[in-house]
Amino acid sequence: MGLDIYAGTLTRYISGNWKTQLQQYAEANGHGYTKMTPDDEEEGNKNSPEEICKFVSKWRDQVVGVIEKDMQKPKSFFSLFKKKEKISLPVWEENNDKDYYTDKPDWSGYGALILVAAAKIYNEKIPETLPEDLSSHPLIKRIGRDSYYTSRWSLFHDVSTWLPYEREIIFEGKAPNDTNIAISTAGNLLNELNKINEMCWKADEETILNWRKTEGPGSKGAAINLADLKNLTVEKLSMLSKAKPNIESEAKLAFSIFYRAAKYSLENKVPILLDY
Repeated sequence: MGLDIYAGTLTRYISGNWKTQLQQYAEANGHGYTKMTPDDEEEGNKNSPEEICKFVSKWRDQVVGVIEKDMQKPKSFFSLFKKKEKISLPVWEENNDKDYYTDKPDWSGYGALILVAAAKIYNEKIPETLPEDLSSHPLIKRIGRDSYYTSRWSLFHDVSTWLPYEREIIFEGKAPNDTNIAISTAGNLLNELNKINEMCWKADEETILNWRKTEGPGSKGAAINLADLKNLTVEKLSMLSKAKPNIESEAKLAFSIFYRAAKYSLENKVPILLDY
């Protein structure tokens, strides 16, 4: 299965009222496309959007309560003696029609990003290729034992949901479908990305956004942009499949996608989800 990123309301995501890039590509080219779940069932939810909205709004309120409690925790010994003030966070709006952002970093891009980041963190040489089993790479094993990064960085904590808040926090919780997940915030993700950029490239925002067009699998400029999908040819697909992977170029593409998602989340007050 591939990896997509979605920034939008949970109602729209759960009800299936959104389309991945591949779905948009298929429709643009007159092809049928049905996204399947891991259980080989067609994607979608039998409940109405109104029922889903009511349910996820309740979940949202519970999760926001967890963050509010974290913000109440004393930051120092002296703050124990200060009068506590009630902290209330604004909740994001849930509905089935608010605009969303989506893109496809895929597992190769996501893996390249965290591997390049780990190499820079430990001042090691960036690997030339991405291993089939990323968890077996010495750098990933090393950072997996490093409690500083695994407790503070969502990218090294297997986070799959980021909420639209600036607060830097990671906690374990339940998804709306009652599965166990790690949750963080878009502010935390953006802070991590800025640190990676400072370590690796020191690129300005214009350059970062442009990586979506200039970086990716194979040679530079090989990344597929949604605006180019109608002009995608068999020759270009063949070039992409045969081109030698460039791990740093794939990392830059994924970085651009995650950066766009984090900014979109904070600006539009919607969560980010990994879809796979």
